[in-house]
Amino acid sequence: MHDIQRGQLDFIGKISASVSHEINNVLSVINENSGLLSDLLILAGRGGDLDPDKLRRVNGTIQKNLQRGKAIIKRLNRFAHSLEGPAGRINAGEDVENIVELTRRIAYQSKVELEMDPPQEPVEIETRSLPFKQAVFQGIMIVLRWSESGDRINVVLRERESGAEITIEGQRPAGMDDADDEGAFLSLLMEEMKGKAIFDPGKGAIRLHLPRSGSGG
Repeated sequence: MHDIQRGQLDFIGKISASVSHEINNVLSVINENSGLLSDLLILAGRGGDLDPDKLRRVNGTIQKNLQRGKAIIKRLNRFAHSLEGPAGRINAGEDVENIVELTRRIAYQSKVELEMDPPQEPVEIETRSLPFKQAVFQGIMIVLRWSESGDRINVVLRERESGAEITIEGQRPAGMDDADDEGAFLSLLMEEMKGKAIFDPGKGAIRLHLPRSGSGG
């Protein structure tokens, strides 16, 4: 199997595992509060006092997590659609935002904040959404490896005359270059899209340059 195909399977697996954990956490909270609600109703059925404030709090927690679950599924659906189709014009900002949202939990597990500084105007390029998202994810994972607990990673997308530039920057220098296995794979992904990955370990940053029209592999 081609290195990029293996990498895509690994990428999809990591995103799916992270999302499934998030959904499981939501369901656990809903289940716990649903059980509490049942206990309160049983108590009321036996003549006990039913505390309206407690009922509102429990119901509020359930509703909050239902909305959270809907948001998670929406992000996953957006990601799933990127697995389809040939190269075409994509909204780079929406795709970067999708990956940042899906990857935030992975960063949180390392006690690292992951944020995005979006462009003021839509940035469109011609490529396939899947390898584009995979490259952004790979870059985030590398900078996350450089980071320590309490750090922050900022992902910045900007339009350039030649296309688009994505900067993924942490808060500390790192001892690697593009010969590193993960860096080499990211460079390979970018080459497939006729783009380039530039590593700046001294600033703990990676810059991804993509042309307005490239290949999706």
